Amino acid sequence: MKIVNTKNKLSRIIVTLMGLILVFLFTAPPALALVNCCKCTTKDDPKTNICIKTTEPDCSAMPAKSSNPQVKTLECESLGEADKGQCRSISNGGICAKEPIEDSLFSSSASDGTTTTSIAAPKLGIQIPGLQFATEVVAKGGYLQLPFLAQYIDAVYKYMVGVAAVAAAIMIVYGGFIYIVGSSGIQIQQGKTIILDATIGLLLLLGAYTILSTINPDTVVLKPVRLMQVGREPFNAAASRALVEQAATVRAPSAVEIPVLDLTNGPVAPAQPAPTPETPAAKPGEIAKDPLGNLVAQGNCPPGMVPIESSPEYEQATGVKVASFCIDRFEAPNQQGSKPLLGVNEWEAEWHCNERGKRLCNELEWVRACLGPQGKNAFGYGPEFIPGLWVTAGNPPESSTWSVLKKGGTEPGKCNYDTPSKNVIVWGRLQRFYIQYPTKKPEDSILNPNNPNLSNPKYKKLFDELKTEVDRMDQSEPSGARQSCATSEGVFDMTGNVSEMVVKKAFINQTTEQRIAQGPATGAAKPYNWMGFYWSPIAHKATSQDKPSCTFGAGPTSVGSVHGAGSGWRDYANGFRCCLSLAER
Repeated sequence: MKIVNTKNKLSRIIVTLMGLILVFLFTAPPALALVNCCKCTTKDDPKTNICIKTTEPDCSAMPAKSSNPQVKTLECESLGEADKGQCRSISNGGICAKEPIEDSLFSSSASDGTTTTSIAAPKLGIQIPGLQFATEVVAKGGYLQLPFLAQYIDAVYKYMVGVAAVAAAIMIVYGGFIYIVGSSGIQIQQGKTIILDATIGLLLLLGAYTILSTINPDTVVLKPVRLMQVGREPFNAAASRALVEQAATVRAPSAVEIPVLDLTNGPVAPAQPAPTPETPAAKPGEIAKDPLGNLVAQGNCPPGMVPIESSPEYEQATGVKVASFCIDRFEAPNQQGSKPLLGVNEWEAEWHCNERGKRLCNELEWVRACLGPQGKNAFGYGPEFIPGLWVTAGNPPESSTWSVLKKGGTEPGKCNYDTPSKNVIVWGRLQRFYIQYPTKKPEDSILNPNNPNLSNPKYKKLFDELKTEVDRMDQSEPSGARQSCATSEGVFDMTGNVSEMVVKKAFINQTTEQRIAQGPATGAAKPYNWMGFYWSPIAHKATSQDKPSCTFGAGPTSVGSVHGAGSGWRDYANGFRCCLSLAER
């Protein structure tokens, strides 16, 4: 009788443990520590539920935590314990308009620069039950915060806990069976051991979360992975132009007093007002322009541009006088961490700069910014060439255009001029686009989102092919990726990454319209040149003596290559940057 009662007690213990396991599977705390689900509505649409997962215990205070005015219209409340199972999309049997989002993702446009970006969720070869990836990610400070890895680990944790719990339950049942039907003391003891081991393992498994959260809560809160954004700037020429016009606005003369030194112990001469440069083109409060109609910055360059002052040392070293100017710190679109704009022609580069109140740099300015104020830093980053991992070995006998590579140094180059091309060069898509749809005027630029040609399906098809080809060939790096590739004045990526289109010095005193009127000229009549190497050590018509220096151009200096502009050549390796005249101080 005693044995029967003991076995009945054991059966009740097994049933109780099974019940605990089932309860845990439905209520276990997730690895991502999302302990609350907030049901939020907007004043504009109170019938639509926005569900937000959060670690915050009080959902009603959530909108106050956001700096987005739109989000502050949300009214949030916590789902009751009985309703938490409804924290999923309506299509999945829940009450949310779409899948619930993390609390770090619900702000769509914060004043601190935080935005949300729609993104395609990862697709798994083997689906994990209950896993729903977010479709929006946070973008802040040039970085995307991707929650996918944390969500994946969270789902795997839950799934593996479930599998382990079921396995433990099976072992407990198996041990109980052996204990009940065992005919000897050894078998009964074996059954007890199996039950005890499975129970201990299950308790450790279920307690792991509590143990880790007690020791260090950060160990159970998985944070999103931060990746630098690589993309092209949204079209916001008006904002850029406003900043440039502000910098070009003439200020009223200041009455700064300059004391006169007393060198004779006699009476001190009266203080003299500081001389101010005269600006005949504009009066105080007006926007200064040069004779060609280009804006002229007054005293300071607009944000994102580096002041390059006229330098007597440079003139003495090079024999070339270059007036003061401002230059974009990075290659267009002039954003650190963004890929350079490629696949455009010279007219489109001029359009891009002009829309922002700037102009395409000329070759005198480009070389001056690269060489530095003393004119001695032949490679932008310094006077001595750092080979990098690969260098050109010159032209093979069977080719007069392309050179071959050889090993350089053991360390990457200062700039991105040592990246061998991995793709076979095929010009077909580039040629089809610019031959069939030549750029008749700058407004037809492929950079212009309002380009009327984009409504033409045939144009759009070739345009997409062009982008695909450029992206396939592109081995440029995000602007500023190599911190050592900077001049002493703070201009990045001048002797590598992409070749840069500039106006040749013979055409500096022409307007953009006058240069465009010449059509796709070639040779010496071509108004543009390409300065600097791109990412490949095999620069166009390079020899073993050619190095990515500040004076290297696609053709002889001031002559240029045979390619045309506007209706002519597009290149996957050509970028550009913008400049702005700067009044002399």
